Order: sequence, then structure tokens, then C-alpha cells
Amino acid sequence: MPPMVAQAPSRTPAPLVTAALCLACLGTFAHLRATAPAEASAYLLALLDHGAKDPALVLDLGEGYRLFSSHFVHTSWTHLGFNLAFLFPVGAALEQVVGRRRYLGLLAVCAMAANAASLLATRGVSAGASGIVFGLLGTAITLGLRYGPKMAPAVRVHFGLFPLPFAVLTLGLGLFDPRIDVASHVAGFVAGLLAGTIVAPRGWPMGIVPLPPELACAGRPATRAALVSCTSVVVLAAGVVLADGEHAAPRRLPLGATAHVPVPRHFDVGFGPLGTYRAEAAGGLVAVETDEAPGDADLPTWYTLHRMAPLARASGGRVQAVVPTPTGLRISYVRDGVETTRTVDVVDHGRVLGLVVCEAPARWRRTLRETRRRALGSVEGVWPKPPYASLRAAATLR
Repeated sequence: MPPMVAQAPSRTPAPLVTAALCLACLGTFAHLRATAPAEASAYLLALLDHGAKDPALVLDLGEGYRLFSSHFVHTSWTHLGFNLAFLFPVGAALEQVVGRRRYLGLLAVCAMAANAASLLATRGVSAGASGIVFGLLGTAITLGLRYGPKMAPAVRVHFGLFPLPFAVLTLGLGLFDPRIDVASHVAGFVAGLLAGTIVAPRGWPMGIVPLPPELACAGRPATRAALVSCTSVVVLAAGVVLADGEHAAPRRLPLGATAHVPVPRHFDVGFGPLGTYRAEAAGGLVAVETDEAPGDADLPTWYTLHRMAPLARASGGRVQAVVPTPTGLRISYVRDGVETTRTVDVVDHGRVLGLVVCEAPARWRRTLRETRRRALGSVEGVWPKPPYASLRAAATLR
């Protein structure tokens, strides 16, 4: 028979991985609150700068690092405290029982499952270690039902039926709150439940192996009720996620009478504040628009007066610079406290100029470049001899 789990607390490893994870979350949030402005858009930008996840940024613009960094970012003290209140005790108990190597693998599995579901079924910016927390809770349930009688008393209280009320209550509440990333919670929980059927305490072999009679507690009524409850919650939540989170097919923005501009698949399509067609991501910080201007107009003057000035007034910002480029304009302005760069590329449609507009926060140069490349992929034709291309000085407004 494999060796039993160590009973003496002195023989269990210190939960260094769990402690490091909690400290990383605390440190990231402390830095966020110390540096983030108060404006909503500026705070959203700070969240994304610290590594929060947005499906369009990850899947369309290639910022895959957010799959890792988003677990350390939290939106508020309540969000952080709620996660750490369960991450530290349950995570520390799991780390002590299964050992650091298996625990690291468990964290990776839960994180990947939560991220995959979140990307497929959730729109908008999301962050937090909730997917990992639910994964650990799921593992604690099934692992406790398998090995609970032989666990040390100091950690046994965190396994079996103990995590079930929190998991059921939180998953249920998430179904009625659009701010909660239900897909991440459900996927992490399911991954944890499955992992708990394979992972074993330190000294026991991994895999689904026959257990000694004293550990085979699957026939108990309480155990059957727990498994039925878990399965019911998972099925209900998964149904809501699949019904509500399906992405639409790739879309295009109309440009003039016959042309269209392709937009990245995971951008949200609608209308901009001035009535133009608009596709946006990252809470509106990154966007693609199509617009029109009179063919005989002086574009810098016309666009500044008819587009940028109303936009600046509506957002409480200001236009900093309007710079002519060989293909259109490059504009710097402040919107809702965020310094933003906007590019305007001109496509010739005879008497009317078709405009392809892209914008992103000023310090997101790569994001703006990639967004512009994707938008202009099939509409590369530009005005052959723009009358404003010879201007040397920027048209600047304060």
C-alpha cells in the first residue's frame, strides 16, 4: 500500500507557492491603486497596463501575455479580498497535501481552463484570480471525498464538503451579475473537479487508482448529494454561458457606397459618439471607425472642426495636435483623461472621401499599429495626391 499522508505539521512543506501568489496579487493591486487616475477610462487603461485581459487584445492583436498576467490584477479591494479569503487557506492546504510540484501543475491546469472559457464566452475586460480559486475549490471537493479520512486534521477542514456552499452560492450569484466572468468560474471549477480525481497527496501515485476500503467513501449519501449538487450547478452555469457568450461571425464596417473595412473578429461593432460606424475593444480604448468627408475639403481643417472639436467637448478633453501624413492625418488628443492617438487614412471615392479611422491610447503604439494594419488590409487605396500632404507644420489646437 502506498505511504499515508504525513500527519505531523512539521513534516508538511510551507505553502510558499500560495504565499507568493497572494503577495503578487497584493503587490499588483497596491501599485495599481497608487498610480491609477480616478477617471473611469483612465482607471480601465491602468488595469490593462497592469495586465488585465480582453479577448480582442489577446486573440486579435496577439497580446498573449495577458493570459498569465490577468490572474494577478484585481479591480477593487472587495474583489481582491474575496479571492484571497479562499485562495490562501484552501490553496495552502492543497499545497501542503499534494506538494509543490503537483500544486503548480494544478494551478496551471485551472488557470488555462479558466482563461480558455473566458476568451470564448466573455466580452470585455476581465481580471482576477477567481478562475484559479474555483479550480482549487473543485479540487478540494473531489480530493477530500477521496482521501479525506486519511488527511491531517489541520488541513482536513478545507476538503470535502467544506468548499461546496461557497462554490454553489458564488456560481449562482454570478449568473445574475453581468460584471462577473461566469465562464472563467465555471471552467476553473470543472477543471478542479476533474483534477481532483487524478491528483493525489504526496507519496501517493498520480492517476485514477483503486483506493483502500477505508478511503472508498463514494457510496456515502452525503457524498452522492455533494456530487449531484456540483454537477447540477456546473450544468446550469455552463448552459447560461453557452447561450449568452457565443461570438458573432467576423463583421465589416461600411465605407462609402460599396466598400467595407474588415474589423477584428472580437471587436464590438456599433456606432461612435458622432454617429459613425465604430468597432471597439478594451472598453472602447481601441477602436476602428469609418467616416466620410467632402472631396474638396481641406481635410485637417474640416476634420478638426467637424469631428475632433465636438468629440473633445463631449469627452471633456482637448485636441493637442493634428499632423498631416502622406495618407491622411495623425491626431493626438485627450479623451476622458486618457492621452489617445488617432490615425485617419483617406480612401478615394470621387466626390466623397472615405475615411478609415483607428485609435488607441498614446503609449499603446504596437496596438495601434496592429489595429491599423488589420483595418487597412483590403482597403489600401489612398488619395493619390492629397492637397494637404505638402503641409510642413502641424495644425495644433489647445
